[in-house]
Amino acid sequence: MSIIYEALKKAEKAINLHPKNTQDDKEQHTGPKPKLKVYLLYFVFVCLGLAMANIIFLLLPKSKTPPPPEITQQPKPPLPAPQVTSAPLTATAPKPVAVAEPVKEAKTTPSEPFMLNGIFFTGEQGYALINNRIVKEGDVIKGATLLRIEADMVELKAADGSTIRLSTNVR
Repeated sequence: MSIIYEALKKAEKAINLHPKNTQDDKEQHTGPKPKLKVYLLYFVFVCLGLAMANIIFLLLPKSKTPPPPEITQQPKPPLPAPQVTSAPLTATAPKPVAVAEPVKEAKTTPSEPFMLNGIFFTGEQGYALINNRIVKEGDVIKGATLLRIEADMVELKAADGSTIRLSTNVR
């Protein structure tokens, strides 16, 4: 410590005895000096904080998840060799082709569930999304005719004459 003290004293004498120093130079040197010690202290604290955080995270228990199961491929059994048989060639008469009849739409009963998925309007025309189909007033879905569409309810008339009301209100 005495070596540093002696060096500082010599530097101070050199500054005071130097003939070039004027009053203006002294004012420039006596201005605010950078606080190197404060910045160094901040740096040390940040490094210590990071080191402590690292130690804490290393000491925390780690969650143990089981490793994923290994996937092993089973060898595929060999395909059987195709068997070739020889048959005598004979001429055969063509077989008659059956004519398919048109499929008639099956009549549904009102007991089948209707699901109102949504209601929307474009201008004056209202549309409903029933059983994932877009329908409007007068359309028939599963044998029931759509009578009325309102903002939160639709009304259907089943084939047997009963009225079915579907609502978007969840109760």
